[in-house]
Amino acid sequence: RRNVLDKVMSHSVLHNTAVEGTFRESIPEASTEVSNQETRDVTRRTSLLTPSDTTLSYEKLSDEDAVLLRRTLSARPPVKSIYLGQTSLSSFKIAFNGLEEIPSLREITFGLIDCESEDLDIARCAIFKSLHSLDLSCVKVGRRFGKDVANYICQSKFLEELRLSLSCGGDEGIAIIIEALTLNDTLKTFTLARMGPLAELISFHCEPQLSSDVLNGFAEMLASNSSLELVDVRGVFPVEKDKVSSLLGQERHGGVFKRLFIEWPEQLLPELSELVRQEACYSKLHVIVSSSVDEGELREFFEAAASNKALVELHFSPYYDELDKRWYDDDVDAVAEGILFVLKRTTTLREIDISVPVHNCHILSIFDALKENRNITAVSIHTEGLTDGLMKSLAELLAVNKALDFVSLYDYWGHMPREVRKVLQALRTNYTLTTLFLDCEVDNEEDYFTMREVRSLLDRNVSLMERAAEFVLSGAAVSDKEGVDALKKVQASPRLVEKVRYTTGNTEESAMKAVLSALARVSL
Repeated sequence: RRNVLDKVMSHSVLHNTAVEGTFRESIPEASTEVSNQETRDVTRRTSLLTPSDTTLSYEKLSDEDAVLLRRTLSARPPVKSIYLGQTSLSSFKIAFNGLEEIPSLREITFGLIDCESEDLDIARCAIFKSLHSLDLSCVKVGRRFGKDVANYICQSKFLEELRLSLSCGGDEGIAIIIEALTLNDTLKTFTLARMGPLAELISFHCEPQLSSDVLNGFAEMLASNSSLELVDVRGVFPVEKDKVSSLLGQERHGGVFKRLFIEWPEQLLPELSELVRQEACYSKLHVIVSSSVDEGELREFFEAAASNKALVELHFSPYYDELDKRWYDDDVDAVAEGILFVLKRTTTLREIDISVPVHNCHILSIFDALKENRNITAVSIHTEGLTDGLMKSLAELLAVNKALDFVSLYDYWGHMPREVRKVLQALRTNYTLTTLFLDCEVDNEEDYFTMREVRSLLDRNVSLMERAAEFVLSGAAVSDKEGVDALKKVQASPRLVEKVRYTTGNTEESAMKAVLSALARVSL
């Protein structure tokens, strides 16, 4: 199972070139479910405060460092983004209170702020006014936290993305925030993340929990606000069958689930299946299942998913018992069988994440299916053990599949399989995989050097992807031998197409056209 490391500081776990043999003694003995999308989206952060490509980054901000940061920002440098890891309330106030707006600044991410039960007053900080994106992870917030965030939302004229992690002020705080969201017309994405048991684990402090009534508040807000494209509230409050059924029965709220990203409990599989058939749900589906799931309902869900052309991600998590405070992660092989059914029938799905344990025989079948389905870019599976057979099958997959960008295989405890060398051999001619996570112990020198070489090959692939994208975007001449070589190796991989799409802001079709046009030029 994935450990809590992400999870404690999501910005320092894995970056896109990571390959990890996990040393268990250095990891807290706890676990929870956090989306792999956070792991894939994360970028490496420096441990020093240094301007780098218009980004300022600092892992832990002391009061002395805050003085230096304030002095740097007062010079109004052309900085576009700031990342600050652990920050105290005093450091925050030293760095930002009274600081003037910086026109070039677009994004600030706070990894963890200890508010010490006082208010941040971000609405009064001029430097936040020009932001397009704010990521705020706070613990021990003051009583006015929700009001402060709501005031900031109302005052902001440019904010497009807002993410609140660990705390939001409980039901009272989020109600005030939702009211502000109803009137806002700039935000495109609003996210609540890493709350509940995980917040308490990180802060050693009992944070206010959200009730199931919050769902109705978000649904009502989305019915009024047509500019907000996504509300991501996975796992931050209970999703109850009667409340969802009530919303689905009202015409006013019928379409809100296309923009509402929640975790669906297995009790709602029939309702979710109907939404999937109607293409009336969000394109990424996260479902919570247990070993007692109704296999007939699960089968109907997979049949609906296989016919849906809009789904891009399927994620299955184990059931967490709030009373027992533990994960019920018994084997649920029906999930793996359903994923296999979908893989053989769809070309639109991009990511699969099976965080419930499944037997390795099913994983081998999934790997075989991925030899034919070249549209999946990310795979994460909870195995029953990283065996030599599993490594051999993965190596065979990587030898023929040039679409996969992210692979994560994990179990409880285990040693590095000897057949990981076959994975290394396959990677020498695979130019698209950039992240490989193998959750096991590296306990001898030979394995260490094997994994170091794997990391080197993944770093090579990242460089090739960057160079190929640069070649496509710049329209460079074929005399650019390095760019031509990179593009020929990467080809029209989904990762390259997505990078071109993200950089240009164009549609996926336009990005693919640009990549294919560049490939045609280098093939002449």
